Amino acid sequence: MKKCLSFVVLLSIISYLPAQKGPVSYPFRGFHVGLVAGERFIAPTSFVQISGTDPVPYSPWQFGGTTGLEVSYNFARYLGVSVGVNYENGGYHIEKPYLSDPNELGVDIKGVHYAPNYTQEFVREIAVPIRLELHVPMCKNLYFFSETGVSLTGFLSRKQYKAGDRNDYTPFYQHSLGTAPGQVYYSSWMKRTSDRIRCDLQMGIGAYYHLPYGDLLRLTFGANMSFESSYQGKYLYHHTGSTGTYDVFHRYLYLYIGYFHTFDYERVAGQFKKQGVVFSSNKEKHKKIRGVLNNPE
Repeated sequence: MKKCLSFVVLLSIISYLPAQKGPVSYPFRGFHVGLVAGERFIAPTSFVQISGTDPVPYSPWQFGGTTGLEVSYNFARYLGVSVGVNYENGGYHIEKPYLSDPNELGVDIKGVHYAPNYTQEFVREIAVPIRLELHVPMCKNLYFFSETGVSLTGFLSRKQYKAGDRNDYTPFYQHSLGTAPGQVYYSSWMKRTSDRIRCDLQMGIGAYYHLPYGDLLRLTFGANMSFESSYQGKYLYHHTGSTGTYDVFHRYLYLYIGYFHTFDYERVAGQFKKQGVVFSSNKEKHKKIRGVLNNPE
């Protein structure tokens, strides 16, 4: 949390820096408002064996979606700050236990036999990213982009737990699998470590494309890193006594696409109006404004 506060203080200080005016066609001026959507690739759960010789449960990468609204302010020629409100959903934890009997129906992964049954944590929540942006011209209408900041995550969080092949969702943290009716061979327990809002670190790179009418398209690839687990758990193989622990972190890679309205069209139209320029038709007005917007520095 101290890292989050330090970052917010830094943004507060640099926000007082004067913005360079530059040509009206330069797209990073003042406020932008946009919509963002994309995919998140969620990192596997980390398992640690405490005792026994059975392989630890297998946890694959998961997928999740993000949609949101973002507002940014460009306070200098190459720098800006942004604040977003994102709706995030996806599976953050899957565990597939090791099968001691290779004749059972399961999945072979790197020579180890795993059960098709699993426990899954599915999360829906609101995140508020706060980031510092850098954008540098690469060629006409194309700008390199990088972002660094924090994401406050866990607002209105809703979590569900899917147990095995029964396809039912339950809020309980304990889950057991058996090879036969009444025979339990694997159990898992999970608990929340904190109900606080988490503060994650985010870093990303990408590019902006300046559209003919002044707005922007953005493609971003980045990473979200959490330094404290949101859940902790333990597992037990009943037939052998093998046991271990695991931690569930809020860590993922993301690929987002965004559309941003720059208000440049309205800004250029306002300048023409102040200059007393009279157009014979809306078509001519639109053509003149696009001519200015299509000649960035």
